[in-house]
Amino acid sequence: MLFFGHEFNDRLRFFSEFELEHSIAGEGQDGEIELEQAYIEYDINDQHRAKGGIFLIPVGIINETHEPPTFYGVDRNPIETNITPATWWAGGAALSGELGAGFSYDLAVHEGLQTSATTYRPRSGRQKTSNALASDLAYTARVRWTGMRGVEIGGSVQHQSDVTQGLDAAAGSANLYELHTVLNKRAARPARPLRHEGSRG
Repeated sequence: MLFFGHEFNDRLRFFSEFELEHSIAGEGQDGEIELEQAYIEYDINDQHRAKGGIFLIPVGIINETHEPPTFYGVDRNPIETNITPATWWAGGAALSGELGAGFSYDLAVHEGLQTSATTYRPRSGRQKTSNALASDLAYTARVRWTGMRGVEIGGSVQHQSDVTQGLDAAAGSANLYELHTVLNKRAARPARPLRHEGSRG
């Protein structure tokens, strides 16, 4: 995994993550070479930021923070494997920031899922930006509260008008909702939204 970034000035920065998975990639091999993050981020002011490019989708507990030291584990739970499919990144644009009293928000518009016309499985619908169809964009919003040491309470909602990207005219729209709570009794300070986290496919 290789992280590369550059701070152009106090308000504008670039961040990227390049990953060679399973130490080897190529025809007939199990590994992959992936550009999982590559975005420009701009501080609108001290509390609010905008970014554009390829980034991790702000849903669930571990999608943005599933590498040490925030997540120590090899296997992910079934919910955050199949329903909120970590690792999940997409190309798009987003706003994020702090609202005061421990509250933060994320708003994003990005390439949507492209699921099968018969299975509608979110994990298999990740397009990973390469040759992504974007006739039906997805819209994601998240709110989190981290106003108490070691506590995070959050939730997100995502809407997409057609998760099959036109493969099934009768598919209709789809919404994904999630609520989560994180309790960490050993936390030294209140949890805050992490920026520039790594990822694992």
